[in-house]
Amino acid sequence: MVGHNRSLNTIVVALHGSINTADWVSNFNSYAVNLQTLDFPSQVPIDRASLPKLQLLGRAHAGFLHKYLSCRAQIMAEVDRALADLTDEEKHGVKFYVTGHSQAAALAQILFGDLCQHLRSHYGPEFSNAQENRVHLWALSSPVALDATAKAFIEGIGGRLNMVVQNTWLDPVPNVGLTFKGRQFKAVGTPVMQSTAEALRRAAIAHAQATRTHLENGDYREAATGALAPLTGGAAKFMIGAAHMATDNVNYRGVGSSYAFDPDMVVKDVDGITEGLQMAFDHHQEKLRTQAKVKAKAANTSTWSGYFWSFLQ
Repeated sequence: MVGHNRSLNTIVVALHGSINTADWVSNFNSYAVNLQTLDFPSQVPIDRASLPKLQLLGRAHAGFLHKYLSCRAQIMAEVDRALADLTDEEKHGVKFYVTGHSQAAALAQILFGDLCQHLRSHYGPEFSNAQENRVHLWALSSPVALDATAKAFIEGIGGRLNMVVQNTWLDPVPNVGLTFKGRQFKAVGTPVMQSTAEALRRAAIAHAQATRTHLENGDYREAATGALAPLTGGAAKFMIGAAHMATDNVNYRGVGSSYAFDPDMVVKDVDGITEGLQMAFDHHQEKLRTQAKVKAKAANTSTWSGYFWSFLQ
């Protein structure tokens, strides 16, 4: 969805996460595709004659890139149409916000870099988002999508602080997307970590409020189903869903459990974001210390053992 708010002079591009089997097939297609040549594996069903020329360097996760390219033309056309509707003053003051959850957060990282390059056609070849801070990314519960080269390139043209990647501490999804050593995928931007316990607390509140709404509406069967779900076989699913910033929406849609993204799971206040930045920084420092220990151990062991330890890092 491309939304244009004229009064706030903002353009928002919001992408949706996984909703069907095809999406999950994309999630696990982790072949690394060159962003300039778009050398997709032969088994990927894509019209190679109509592929665009992306002005990006590095490689990207094949499944996420394929999914992004399926909607790229429509997104850019809507962005162009929105910009064409602005006065010159509005055009030079407009802000762009790119966002998505889960699979969509991975797509949003690619879109962010692509949009920064695309806007050169509107603002001139010298346009640099890293300097003008016009495009902003907020990626939620994002799997990793780009190799080290693509990450560095997109952060360079877009500005690392214009990109926020927010995850809960125990969400497994941000660790999906690894390929062979030397081509590990990474996430762009500034990481923000939030407490999984806080996400569980928020999920429990949302669940209780939805159950109460059903009771007030006389939907006693739905209320009972929702109330018992976290206490039965759905307990693990409930916890994993909350860690992934999602809740069981059976209580407010009445169409079964899908564990869709829930904005109430996201910490949005300044204190929460500040704490999340500190948590992410501490996590990164601990990771660097661990890598240093592994390298030191590899240097002091036999050749084969050293190779094993260096591979693990």
